[in-house]
Amino acid sequence: MPKIIPIKELKDMTKVSEICRKERIYKDLEIAESDILSGRTKTAGLVLKELQRKTVE
Repeated sequence: MPKIIPIKELKDMTKVSEICRKERIYKDLEIAESDILSGRTKTAGLVLKELQRKTVE
């Protein structure tokens, strides 16, 4: 969801950068939650086994 930022805050680039990072984190969490709910995730054990197979090949 877009965020409305007052003009005063836009002058402070450090604050704008911080806001952008936070928004990105929330978007990443939203995507991760969606992946979990739809079953598009793997167990840590399965991922480790896949990585071990790739390094052996």
